[in-house]
Amino acid sequence: MKRLTLLAFVIFSIDIYSQTICGTPERLNATTNIELNEKEQLKALRSHIKTHHKTTHPPLLIPTVVHIVSYLGIGDISDAQVYDGIRILNEDFDKKNQDTANIRQEFAPYLGDANIQFVLAKIDPDGNPTNGIVRLDTNLVPHAEPGYGDFDNVKYASYWPSDKYYNIWVVRNILPGGVNGYAQYPGTDFTYGGPWNTYGSVVRYNHFGSIELAGASDGRTVTHEVGHTFGLYHTFLSAANDCGGDCDTSLDEVCDTPPAFLSFNCNPIVNTCSNDSIGPSPFATDMPDQIENFMGYNSCTSMFTKEQVDRMRGFISFFPTLSGLSSNQNLIETGIIPASITSISSPTDFIVYPNPSNGIIFIQNNTNEQMDFEVLDLTGKLVANLMIQPGRQSLNLQNGVYFIKEKFTQRTSRIIVVQSTD
Repeated sequence: MKRLTLLAFVIFSIDIYSQTICGTPERLNATTNIELNEKEQLKALRSHIKTHHKTTHPPLLIPTVVHIVSYLGIGDISDAQVYDGIRILNEDFDKKNQDTANIRQEFAPYLGDANIQFVLAKIDPDGNPTNGIVRLDTNLVPHAEPGYGDFDNVKYASYWPSDKYYNIWVVRNILPGGVNGYAQYPGTDFTYGGPWNTYGSVVRYNHFGSIELAGASDGRTVTHEVGHTFGLYHTFLSAANDCGGDCDTSLDEVCDTPPAFLSFNCNPIVNTCSNDSIGPSPFATDMPDQIENFMGYNSCTSMFTKEQVDRMRGFISFFPTLSGLSSNQNLIETGIIPASITSISSPTDFIVYPNPSNGIIFIQNNTNEQMDFEVLDLTGKLVANLMIQPGRQSLNLQNGVYFIKEKFTQRTSRIIVVQSTD
């Protein structure tokens, strides 16, 4: 039987203001010394991504666990800070972050919606109730570079199966000094090693969320790292400031992110590469650097592009470990949805927001007629009946997870997570 290895490129981030800076191999490379099966796997993956273009993607719910690895209280963040970190992650992956308003006109048409929601698990691997937060007191400190004995040590100390949960580790420190996050790409049959039980994102405690102990952070480190775990590269090649070639085969292999040099500033007029229109690029002329992109190093990031979304969704659907996370069966087993809810849709004639909420949600009726809704909790219990005229109506809910169902079509909106911020 041929031995299979998993890709574990390491990504780490150095704390310079709120910027995320990674030191990872930039790409998946099929070089001549890679085994034939790895080349074929990489070829199949790239082909799958190319065929995964969609105008809109159906919603995905991903059961999530946050492992808080602290020592003598250092790095032990509150539940509220965890919820805030998940809020930022969900807003960024669902195009709900308010700073999309800052995206420049030339890039606004390429703003993508991954339509992914990370939901803290309600049932743990042993079948017990949970809030999706695990706390571990240990003096372990992970090293973000492979080859060290303490590489990924916290992951082995606290881990839930990655075919059922997306793991996020929040730690008090990461070596080498100044690092604030790292992750690994998914995949089988690639070099560099790394089993699925190290898959996920690691973030330093003062960069997860933007409140309390992370009050000086914009909370985007986890957005950047999760992007890597779903197959996104940086929007530049930092080692040589190389502009690459055709947009679909070089640099980040995404055509609606113009090639750029490594940058740390938010100067809106900088254009470091002149090959922006080479290949199947949507740009007819050279463009300024896309400083707004989450996979850059700038402190003004606010977007994934449509092709980045296609790439992420392509990676997720390619690997059974990832695609199975959002299956109805897994959502039921992890407590995200009750057995009575068989699907989650994303209708446009009504919208429910914000998500997560601190208790007050709004249901926006975008039609010209009255709409009738049921509000269900995780057990499928009816919480409220609503009759909403065109426009919006507010609703107060206690802490918990809810589903808003339109009675006539039985369509269910995105999951609504209500959590206290006290």
